[in-house]
Amino acid sequence: MPHKGINVKNWIKYATFEEKNSYISSSRRVYERSVEFFGEDNIDERLVVAFAKFKEGQKEHERARLIYKYSLDHLPKDSCQEIYKHYTVHERKFGSRAAIEDVIVSKRRFKYEEV
Repeated sequence: MPHKGINVKNWIKYATFEEKNSYISSSRRVYERSVEFFGEDNIDERLVVAFAKFKEGQKEHERARLIYKYSLDHLPKDSCQEIYKHYTVHERKFGSRAAIEDVIVSKRRFKYEEV
């Protein structure tokens, strides 16, 4: 997919446009369709972060957490830096102490395995 970056950016713009115009269910469907469009093998971390932030904005914190966790478990490690960063911020805002510690340990394990 040569223009994957452009496509991801357009999907996010489309979903954001729908959300800003108060079409929340339409925005959700755009994110869901974009995930289906790219599939698990071609998903982009920007799309994961945007979708999780959308869920966070809708006060669906558990759903946002699941998006982050699923992505970290299924995406290649080299494309997870931003996901870890945003997931950590999310857990610091909305998670329990145990959840925060879990993210930090997971992030350190990830960095250790990189070396």
